Amino acid sequence: MTTAGTSRDKGASIPTISVVIATYQRPELLHHCLQSILENSLLPEEIIIVDQSEDSRSRHVVERFGTTEPPIRYVHSSPPNKSIALNTVIPHCIGDFLALTDDDVTVDREWLNTFLSLYAHSPDIDVYYGRMLPQPGTSPDTYVNLIVEEKPHTVEPLRTPLYPHFTGANCFMRRSLCLKAGLFNPHFGPGAPLSNNDDGEMGYRLARFGARMRFEPTLKIFHAPWRSPLDNQALMKEYAFSIGAFAGYTLRQGDTCPSRHLLMRLLAKARRVLVGILLWQSHRVQDGIIHLKAFSSGFLQGWGYKT
Repeated sequence: MTTAGTSRDKGASIPTISVVIATYQRPELLHHCLQSILENSLLPEEIIIVDQSEDSRSRHVVERFGTTEPPIRYVHSSPPNKSIALNTVIPHCIGDFLALTDDDVTVDREWLNTFLSLYAHSPDIDVYYGRMLPQPGTSPDTYVNLIVEEKPHTVEPLRTPLYPHFTGANCFMRRSLCLKAGLFNPHFGPGAPLSNNDDGEMGYRLARFGARMRFEPTLKIFHAPWRSPLDNQALMKEYAFSIGAFAGYTLRQGDTCPSRHLLMRLLAKARRVLVGILLWQSHRVQDGIIHLKAFSSGFLQGWGYKT
């Protein structure tokens, strides 16, 4: 860990950190993300960019940063599959903890320092994750994937293994634990057959594996407002599809918990449709129907998926 150009004391019991970013066809956003990490008050041991792009623009972004402290390592992975891309580099990271984020966010200037402060207070926690806020000056209404919860909490594996605030865009996890748990599931995530939810699947598996996981709102990142209303609608459908796919996938393996969770969401959306009909509110009806269709089609896809 480096602060103001000074190397970390190797004798101190401070965990080393590898920042890992999987990117795909978003070079301008990647530049802003990298810049925000390099502007942190504390710096990691390394930054690794694993690029799934079909052109060289993201590689050129990394090259333009030149020689940095910490070093930025560039790795190309194809075909596009976020989980496979992450799995390609995680075994070779040098950090005790993986700091996972996405190419379309910027991190708080105290992001890494906040994690170390949290770790110093509770070094027994295996996974810390935090909030995803709108970029300053933008409206939260233009996003569908924010995490604005303000109350810290610890995940209880037997009660809340599907806690919705877990995100791979703002997550610090022990690398050794990630390796023991089996890395990311290549069947989930952008570019994978079962769509998104790579982080949700990993979070669920880590909790069931016995990981000590804690949500801390002081860990903050800011999402870029690059999606249009149509993009947001498509993303909402993908999220709903992947939630259904995860339930079908795990049920086929004998795990009923995600399916029970899905059933509750199906009932909630069915109720939303009925309320919308009674109150003549077309937006409620449309939202409910979109989710019901996506949940159901995802469940069937996950149930029938052959690994």
